[in-house]
Amino acid sequence: MHNTKKFFNPYTLFAIAASVTLVACGDSETVAPPIPFSSSALSSSEISQSSSSSAQSTAQAGFQTWRGINKAQQIITGYDAGTGTSGYWYEVNDNSEGVLSKVVWGAADSEQCEGICGTFILDRANMSYNPFAAVAFDIAGKNAQGELAAVDATDMGGICIAYSSDFAPTLELVLDVKQDTTFATALPNVSLQKTSTPKVFNFKWSDFKMPSWAAKYNNISGEDAAKKLVSIQFKVQATTGSESKFDIIEVGSYGNCTYTYTPPPTPPIEQNPDSDPNPNLPKTSPFETWYGSLGDYRIITGYDAGTETSGYWFTYGDDPIAGASYIVWPVETDYIPGENDWMDPIIDHCEGICGTIEFNKGKMTERNPFVGLGFNIAGEKSQTDYTLVSADASAMGGVCVTYTSDNDIDLILGLGAKEEEYDYNLPTKTLPKSKDLITKYVAWADFKQPSEGNGKKISGEEAAKILTTIKFEMEGTQGQQAKFNIKSVGPYNGGDCHP
Repeated sequence: MHNTKKFFNPYTLFAIAASVTLVACGDSETVAPPIPFSSSALSSSEISQSSSSSAQSTAQAGFQTWRGINKAQQIITGYDAGTGTSGYWYEVNDNSEGVLSKVVWGAADSEQCEGICGTFILDRANMSYNPFAAVAFDIAGKNAQGELAAVDATDMGGICIAYSSDFAPTLELVLDVKQDTTFATALPNVSLQKTSTPKVFNFKWSDFKMPSWAAKYNNISGEDAAKKLVSIQFKVQATTGSESKFDIIEVGSYGNCTYTYTPPPTPPIEQNPDSDPNPNLPKTSPFETWYGSLGDYRIITGYDAGTETSGYWFTYGDDPIAGASYIVWPVETDYIPGENDWMDPIIDHCEGICGTIEFNKGKMTERNPFVGLGFNIAGEKSQTDYTLVSADASAMGGVCVTYTSDNDIDLILGLGAKEEEYDYNLPTKTLPKSKDLITKYVAWADFKQPSEGNGKKISGEEAAKILTTIKFEMEGTQGQQAKFNIKSVGPYNGGDCHP
């Protein structure tokens, strides 16, 4: 969360229908449409949590666990202010600050929605901070004077929630800003994790903490926050252009969520007929197959030199030899040299590494324009010595990769400081272009030097013994555009590459 103090003010953004009829008609843009229910189940960071099976149930003070599968449009909180306006889901966004984020609600007949679902679409417009959007419900609703009421919800003990989300959200306690305006800019919260498979999490009121940047101004505990609680919101804040699907399936007081995920039948993987068959060889190396669809930001090569710098994606291009080619990424990313997380939003969006290459020869004369991606096998020598460490990756047997690409991809075995010794004539295997997903299994023996170079020979098997990097290089013609998406990478022995 950015320390920009741009948060939801319930007194200016709240809008809600006063009856089920009004909710169904959608008179207010911020109110959720009829809940899209389905009997179908939905198909990494550590957080403070306990499973629903181990959490101790507490007195609910009337809060009835809301389950999306029951098609109830109102959460019975037990704290309604007497107007029947508590417990309805509505949208929260940053539009009051000139930002354009929004929630696109899931269709009522969606087969992939077990509760309240939709997509957070984040757009910061001309603002400098990361945009956000959220969905929320009020604990007491409006009082007889039409004002949002705050209540003491201590007896709930906390909250449980079952959900899935593409991005890591936060769960926030919105407080009575009339008592203290600080709570309009900083809210007690807990960090949730992104999860494609719905999971149940339990949080005691004591788990909710003020943001670290705000604690020195007004450090209210979660237990005290529960005593003047207005609403609870489920929020995603990320870089502009991000889209995050979510599905909130169950909400209850601490320890009272009972949702159990039932995985759907696994459909057969449809592969391009030109894909290579899996050789089904035993796993002989520590290299773990990387799947972009799982949101893994780092490839676990198993050969790290101890600096934890292996397996992170990086890019390179023709600019060192006067070229001007570059990649247009599908989402905004803040590139900071030396940072390993700058490609995280790309992996989230693409479920892999994807983009569009703009080939530009610039003033280059020695070859066609090109761009490449890669990752290091063992990483850097130390925190002060960035020399790439080589590793004997023979046990991998080779490489498998699933991808799409408008142009052929040269799969290259990088040798770090030794590349000049071989006149940069490195063992290479060309992967054919394919607009449909295709999987290729390439043994070390299939890598060959593409030219004579300086005459010094090295085979793919020999290169695998001193391997520093695996590179994916694409060459094009002046002015050409080429799209690509690398979906999975693994070892030849025991790897299982697929989307």
